[in-house]
Amino acid sequence: MQPLWNLQEIIVNRIKKGIILAVVGIVSIFVIMNILKVKESVKVYEEGEKLTENPDRGFYVQLDAGEKEKIERYEGEVRLFLLAFDLYAYRNEEIPPEKLDELIGFLEKAKQQKVTCIFRAAYGFEREECNDADSMERIIEHIGQIAPILNHYKNQICCVQAGFFGPWGEWHSSPYLEGADRGKENRNRLLQELLKQLDEDIVIDVRRPRFIRDAWEAGLDSSRIGFHNDGLLGSDTDLGTYDDSKYSRQEEMEWMKENLQTGLNGGEMPNKNEYSGIKRAMEEFPKMKLSYLNLKYNEQVYEQWKSQMVGSENAFDYISKHLGYRLFISKVQYPVSLKKGILWNRQCVEIVLQNSGFAPIGKSYELEWVVEDADGNIHCFKEKQSLAEVETGEWVSVSLKAKLLKKVNARRIGIRIYKRDDKEKCSEGCVELVNDELLYQEGVNWILFVDENGEVMQNQ
Repeated sequence: MQPLWNLQEIIVNRIKKGIILAVVGIVSIFVIMNILKVKESVKVYEEGEKLTENPDRGFYVQLDAGEKEKIERYEGEVRLFLLAFDLYAYRNEEIPPEKLDELIGFLEKAKQQKVTCIFRAAYGFEREECNDADSMERIIEHIGQIAPILNHYKNQICCVQAGFFGPWGEWHSSPYLEGADRGKENRNRLLQELLKQLDEDIVIDVRRPRFIRDAWEAGLDSSRIGFHNDGLLGSDTDLGTYDDSKYSRQEEMEWMKENLQTGLNGGEMPNKNEYSGIKRAMEEFPKMKLSYLNLKYNEQVYEQWKSQMVGSENAFDYISKHLGYRLFISKVQYPVSLKKGILWNRQCVEIVLQNSGFAPIGKSYELEWVVEDADGNIHCFKEKQSLAEVETGEWVSVSLKAKLLKKVNARRIGIRIYKRDDKEKCSEGCVELVNDELLYQEGVNWILFVDENGEVMQNQ
C-alpha cells in the first residue's frame, strides 16, 4: 500500500494534467476552426417603430353579413371585421339557402380583400329584448348549417364569438341562461357543439373568464376557448364581466395571464370613465392577451389615449402597435461564408424572435425558412418550433442548418410566417416582422444576403 501523501500527489498531478489537456484541446479547436475559416458573425437588433397590417390583430369594424360591399370602404384603415350574422328571422326554422349564401358571399369577399373576420351569430343585433331560438335543438341545428361554411373559409376566420344567447349574442338576458345550474349547462352544451363542429384551428371566445372556468370543469377543450370583453374598462367589474365572487378584478387578471391559452382575445369599450385611462389599459391588456378592439367603441376613449403617453410615445399609437402579437428579430448569428472552409456545413443561421405585443400569435401559424438561389428559384425549409407559446416579452430561437444549403446557390435567406393551410402565402396573409432594417417582400422577411463568392452580408 502506497503512503497517503503519495496518493495525494498522484491525484493532484492527474488533475493538473487534465486541466492542461483541456486547455490544449480548446486552443487546438480554435486554431483549427480559424484555419478552416469557419467563422461566425452576430448582429443584434432593436424593436422597430413599424405599425404593421398583420392579420388577426388590431382594430375592427362591425359589418352585417349582407354588407360585403362595405369591406372595400375600410381598405387601408382596418383588416379585421366583426361579421354579424343575424338570425332573427329564423328563430323557429332552419336557415334558408339564400341566408347561408349571404354568409358565403361575405367570406368570399373577405378572401378577395385579404381580410379576416371575428364571427358572431345572434337572434337580433338591432333589438335590446331577447328573441332567442325556440329550442336548444334549433340552435344546434343552426350551428350545423353554419360550421361547414366557417371551416371552408377558416383562413378568413380570426375567431368565433360564442353568440346565439341573448341580445346581440352577448350571453345575458336569455331564458337559456336563467338559473345558475341551467345557465351553466346550456353554455357548456353550446360550447361543446361549437368545439365539435368547428375546425380545430378555430378559437371560440366567450364573454366572461368565469365561463372558461366552467367549461374547463366540464372537461371541454380550454386551449381553444378565449375571451371577449364588451364592457372593457367600463366599470370596476367591466359591467359585470368580472362577476365571480371568488375572484377580485386583480385576481381575474392574474388568472387570465396564467390560464388563457389563446391570444385571440378582444372586445370593445362602452364609454369614457375613471377606469378607461391608459394606465389601467397598460396594466391589464398584456394579462388579457388582448388582440383586437372595436374601432368605433369607444372613440372618446381613443381621444383620451391620444392625449396621454406611454414613455415617449403617444398612448393610442402604442396600443395600436401592440395589440396582438408583435414579432421582431433581436439577434441573428450566421457563418461569414457559405462556401469557404471544410466545416462550414456544421454551422447554422440562427435567429432569436421576440414578441413585444400583448398576446402570442395564433396556433395555426407556422414558420418556414425561405432561400432564394442565384436563378431566382425559391427553396423552403419548414421549422418545427412553434411560435404560439411566445408570450409578451418572451423569445424563441430558430435555426437553419448550413448543410441544407449544400446544393443551393443561395443569394438571400429569410423567414415566412403564415397560416398552415394558406397556399397563396401572399404578403397580406403572412406576418411582417417589425424590424425597421429588414426587407419585407411577398410574405418573406429577408434577413441575410449572399454575394457571388458565398460571403454573407446583413444588407443587400
